[in-house]
Amino acid sequence: MKLNYRRTFLIGMAFLSISAFWQMYDNIIPLMLQNTFGLGETITGMLMAAARLDLPAIFLNGGPGIAISGSQTAVGEYPKELIPSDAKIVDDVTGENMTKNYEITYVEGDLNILPLGTVVVEIRGDVKTETYDGTQYEVDGYEATIKNPLYTEAD
Repeated sequence: MKLNYRRTFLIGMAFLSISAFWQMYDNIIPLMLQNTFGLGETITGMLMAAARLDLPAIFLNGGPGIAISGSQTAVGEYPKELIPSDAKIVDDVTGENMTKNYEITYVEGDLNILPLGTVVVEIRGDVKTETYDGTQYEVDGYEATIKNPLYTEAD
């Protein structure tokens, strides 16, 4: 395999430009916060640290969480279907296992699967015209159109 120098150069330039942007951001934004808004160095530093922590993602994701999946796929109610066990609580930011900091109590839960709505499937068979002479004729092939992006012909 031969090294593609052009592609390697372009990828390198992308990383260089991202690094240059973050260097400018880290130097210019604190000055703007202090000079434009009159914030002190402590508040400015706290805001810059919060920006690095991606706090909106932490609040939107709810922080550490436990994902549990059910074993049913049909629409309906399944009482006492979810029985969690061996849960691990992982910090979304650092990836550190935080389970030891919590006392976990497992409680059985109900699984409710709701319908997504109507799925319209339109099937058009191929057309073939023959004069009937007692011989059996077949037409192979069809075209399916599904008007729901969650489903494909393979479903």
